[in-house]
Amino acid sequence: NGGNPIRPMKRKVTESLMLHHIWESAEVVSPTDSSGVLLRFPEAVRREVAMSLSESILQGKFDPKDVRGPRDMQILMECLGQALALPYRYADVIEKVMEVYRRWLSTDEWLSLPGLRKDQNWILSIFQQLSLVFIQSGRCEADNENSVFDHIRMCSFVLSLVRRAVAKLASVFTEQSSRILVRTLVCIVDYVVAEYTESQSSLIYCTLETFVVCIRELAPRDRSVWSQLGEGIRKWWHNIQVVEMWCYLLYYLTQQMLHHEFPRADGQLHRLYMGAYPALDIKDT
Repeated sequence: NGGNPIRPMKRKVTESLMLHHIWESAEVVSPTDSSGVLLRFPEAVRREVAMSLSESILQGKFDPKDVRGPRDMQILMECLGQALALPYRYADVIEKVMEVYRRWLSTDEWLSLPGLRKDQNWILSIFQQLSLVFIQSGRCEADNENSVFDHIRMCSFVLSLVRRAVAKLASVFTEQSSRILVRTLVCIVDYVVAEYTESQSSLIYCTLETFVVCIRELAPRDRSVWSQLGEGIRKWWHNIQVVEMWCYLLYYLTQQMLHHEFPRADGQLHRLYMGAYPALDIKDT
């Protein structure tokens, strides 16, 4: 419910593939009792399961019409999602799974499936599974410089995917779906701001940028969402990038309010863009 406090993502990846506390705090239907059973298998087995499924889907060997409803999608995602909790040395399978999810979120072939058309939980579950990519504890090998670059590349891919998907789907999301997605994004930002170092400042910036863009697109109306955003900002205020992004968002919201209140004032009130964000600029009348 709206009164629940923000619970940041835990660092111990092996506790749960789906980070159950995120599902619960975001009001998503909890995974089945057996959803963690695959975690009991060796990494190599989980990699092969995810690799075989993702390759079949990407190569067109699986007909989307065979998905009869949310239950079928949940089973597929339980198997595919195993890859997103693997160490970064398995970047090959992680990236294949991310590409599967990108296609699912960007093609009408999947989004318009009769059995899934009225259900948005599977879409939200994709975002929540993708949040696992950001967790780096125990996954970057100290003697493997490539794993660090793999991590940055994969996180950047997820951020780009999220922005494109939100831009495409924001208009069809229910208020509840928007609320759940915002809370998932808050969890990601909470982890990134708390755990990433100064050497990862560019990734922190991209995460915050994506966060603000998605908030603009989703335009949540639920007061509890804004309360949680305020709680998060108070925790992240030590980071100057957070301050900058929050100011951009306030500029945008103020501008939107003025355009709503004074719709005929376009001659005096117009938009300027600072980077990817609209800043407020009111000309003297």
